[in-house]
Amino acid sequence: MFGLTTTRRLRAELAAAHAETDRISDERDEANEVAETWHAAARQASELYTDASIVNDHLTEDLTAARKRLAEYGVRRTVSDVLEEHDVHRKALADALGEQKRHLNWDQLIAEVARRLPGGAS
Repeated sequence: MFGLTTTRRLRAELAAAHAETDRISDERDEANEVAETWHAAARQASELYTDASIVNDHLTEDLTAARKRLAEYGVRRTVSDVLEEHDVHRKALADALGEQKRHLNWDQLIAEVARRLPGGAS
């Protein structure tokens, strides 16, 4: 009445203040859980992006190397070009074995090399 507060009213206001504090605390806890979920999702997305970036870098390097190899040929190689290149390599290998052993046949060449290896058939 004269600016005095009754005990009943004080207790009611105190109970309301506690209820409001509890409600705000619950909202805070819920907001923290949501924030932790978002942070976890962001970390996972960052890890996935990093993995994808590493794979992309390697693929880019492989593609660049393949483009350089293709540029060396100028145009696409035909089957006959590839066979001719293999024939050149085969003849070079036969030359390395010696002029007296000139094989144009892979089976003969492999057999000759096997005979020259230690423990090979004589």
